[in-house]
Amino acid sequence: MSDSPAPSPELVAELSRRTDVCWVVQAAGTRMVWHTWADDALCVVSGGDEQPLLEVDDGSWVEVVLRSRDTGGRLITWPGRVSVVRPSDAGWEPVTAALVAARLNLLDPDRAPHRWAAGSVVHRITFCPRR
Repeated sequence: MSDSPAPSPELVAELSRRTDVCWVVQAAGTRMVWHTWADDALCVVSGGDEQPLLEVDDGSWVEVVLRSRDTGGRLITWPGRVSVVRPSDAGWEPVTAALVAARLNLLDPDRAPHRWAAGSVVHRITFCPRR
């Protein structure tokens, strides 16, 4: 993981809202994923019929790399803490609604949260600079 200073929470939120693809870096490797910014976190759905993501456990640390839509150049890299959003969690509905709204070419958007509950994992990655 990077030793560079972490950006401000405001910068992380603003740039995360302006991108829809990021790279999630962890010890096992790096994976490009689509995401949306919701509930003060980067939200990602993976597994099942959705995009693959390396095994990311609840509470684990990752780095998120955001790149410019225009140039492809790296904008920022920030440390994040992963939490799994479960269907029984209060945050499930707002997070999955934001993911449905952000997802391009989603088949049957009304049923997507049900499909995700049955066969995918919804993650929130919260900016959390290590101290």
